Parts: sequence; structure tokens; C-alpha cells
Amino acid sequence: MITNVAALMAAAGESAEFQQFLTRITAPNTAHKNAYRTCINGLVTDGVWTKLDALYLFAAADSATARTNLKSSSYGATLTGSPTFTADQGFSGGSTTAYVNTNLNSSTAGGNATQNSFHFSVWDNANPTPDAGRQVGVDGGDQQHIYVGFGGTTYFRVGETSGISVGTNFYGFYLGNRSSSSNIQGYFNGSSVVTSTSNTSNPLDNVNWTFPGATSSGSADPLLGGSIGGSLTSGEVLALYNRMHAYLQAIAGIA
Repeated sequence: MITNVAALMAAAGESAEFQQFLTRITAPNTAHKNAYRTCINGLVTDGVWTKLDALYLFAAADSATARTNLKSSSYGATLTGSPTFTADQGFSGGSTTAYVNTNLNSSTAGGNATQNSFHFSVWDNANPTPDAGRQVGVDGGDQQHIYVGFGGTTYFRVGETSGISVGTNFYGFYLGNRSSSSNIQGYFNGSSVVTSTSNTSNPLDNVNWTFPGATSSGSADPLLGGSIGGSLTSGEVLALYNRMHAYLQAIAGIA
């Protein structure tokens, strides 16, 4: 007789990656469970899962689940101040004093994210255009953030202070990636929108990642999720976008 929860799920054909997440949250309904399963198992198949240090899907049934790191039991997020949580629509009303603190400090975590190889992402659900503020960044640092909507421009700072920018100003999925000591890329909805081969890396800021970025001008936009981890190829960025998009279509009702 099987009595262990993990053993029961294994017997039912559930993947180990999905099992470890499911045992850490309140039992989800069928729609949420299926959406999580498809997302997690898909990222494993795509080769993205092993490169993640943290993945958050803020569009969840409750705040505790929204703050759970899908990847592992490490880096469960906590709230600073009072960002607003709406079931299946994520967190909004963020500022420099109200944000989701991931408790992940990539400079000390010893994870996949390193000075010359890391990515971070955020899904901004503002409609029609984002608030002019930092949607994701580090708490007190200024070298790692995505700043959407300032003067109709999106800024990606990926381990340095100069950054790269592009005139993208729509809601959706933003990802900054560093693939070497000098190469950085900015992506929107899974596609490359700006690159640089001459942005020399600095050490990662010794502070926690937050949604929105708690440096200055923290965005009040509704944020549906995001990730932190090692450098991704263009194909892996697209895969991450597609898997998160499918989840958010099913749960948050986005287009």
C-alpha cells in the first residue's frame, strides 16, 4: 500500500519536478494543477528548467502559492509593504517600498546566475502601456533591472550601469540576458529586440531580487510572474515565454 504523497504521485506518472512543487502548495483545483504540470514538464523538456534558480507565477489562486518558487523550496518570496494581490492576476500597486522580495541574492546564492552568465525576466500585464518604472530589479542595487515605459523606452541593465534600450512600450514578457563578459541581450515576448557586444560586466549586486525593482521608480503595474537564473539561448528564451504564456492564457485569461 502506497501512503507517501510523493510515491502516490510517482505512481500516477507525475514528474519529480512537478511533484516537488505540488507538495509545497495548497492543493490546486484541476485547472491550476493542469496548467502547472504543463508549464513545469514543458520547461524540463525544453532544457530550461535546469538553468533556473527561481520561477514565480504570481497569477495563482492565493498569495502564498503566488510567492512560491516553482523550481525549488529555496527562495520563497515574502512581501515588503503592501502590494495588492488579486487571485489569478498577480501583484500590482508596487513601489520602492511595496514589492515582492524573492529573498534570492544571486551574488551569494551559488546558483546558475553568475557575473558573466545570467538572465532575469518579468511579465507585465499593464494595458495598454506599462507604468514608467522598474518592473524587476535588485533591492538597493542599480545594475540589474528592467525599466519599461520611461519616455516610451525600455531599458535593460544586465550587470552594468549603462545598459541597452529599445523603444518597446507594450505589456508582455521582458527578459534581460548576459551571455558573456561583454554580450547582453534584451527580449520582448520571446523575440530579441536589442543586443550589445560591448557592455563589460560588473559583479552581481549583493542584494535581493524584487518585483517590482525596489531601487527607484518601482512600477505599480500588475505583474504576472518572472524568473532568475543562468544565461539562456534565444531558443530557450522563446521556450520560457511559450510555457509561461500557455499558463497565463489558461489561468489569467491573457491573450
